[in-house]
Amino acid sequence: MQVFLLPVMAVLLFFSCNNNGRSMFKTENSVGFDTIMVAERSYLEEDTTKPYCDIRVEFVYPVNSGKASLDTLQRFFCQKHAGSTV
Repeated sequence: MQVFLLPVMAVLLFFSCNNNGRSMFKTENSVGFDTIMVAERSYLEEDTTKPYCDIRVEFVYPVNSGKASLDTLQRFFCQKHAGSTV
């Protein structure tokens, strides 16, 4: 068992170490992303003397794509992150 484990570990180490920081199995698809950031303070009953909550939302979405359809990518992101069926 130990004799078999050593070559397996060596192969895993070879494939997991990559000098340029990228996986050898990834493809280049040229997707560009943008971010919408919203930060707002909301007071209970619109009264500044009452308790409040800070709301921060950051949404990252695709704005361009080299190979995949941009409309499909944006629809996928909205469905997965917001539950929208638009």
